[in-house]
Amino acid sequence: NGAQGFPRRVRSNNSLASVSNVTGNGINAYDIQQTFWKTYMAVDPISARTVFTNAGNYVYWSQDSGNNWTRMNSAPFNKIAGKMTVNRLGTVVYAPTKDTSQRLMRFHWAYAQWSLTNKSAGLPQDRQVKRVHPSTRNLNWAYAVINGIGDNQKVFKTTDAGDAWTNITGNLPDIPVNDVLDDYD
Repeated sequence: NGAQGFPRRVRSNNSLASVSNVTGNGINAYDIQQTFWKTYMAVDPISARTVFTNAGNYVYWSQDSGNNWTRMNSAPFNKIAGKMTVNRLGTVVYAPTKDTSQRLMRFHWAYAQWSLTNKSAGLPQDRQVKRVHPSTRNLNWAYAVINGIGDNQKVFKTTDAGDAWTNITGNLPDIPVNDVLDDYD
């Protein structure tokens, strides 16, 4: 573990036979703003040297395996950024937060820069997004897994990159859902 306010991030180039620290150059330790959080990392599926991480209310990216980092959002989110996921081309990053007005934030790489859009509209207002699974079949599709039980609002799908969400929970049992995968049938 890293010291309070300074999360430790590690990497391995040999199937965890050894690990080395990711330096954190560019990550502002004061972005954390609280004493407990989960540090996540996501890897670009096209370029393993491109990685993403959260630091409190910010999302960062690195193009050199984590040696140097750049903030993706210029202003802090209202709450801590959660587990980021990256689409199959590395051009979209979804970052859920615990804030009801910013439940799901979407970064899109275009014209050599990241743009940020709030994609919370259409998702349950009183629930947190646990995880987003970008589709491996279509770049505009993604699935949002929602926290909670008892209201038949567990899995939502977008076919337009998060502009609209459809509840596809169907007849899933009333238990928590942790993840989803594309069905090729």
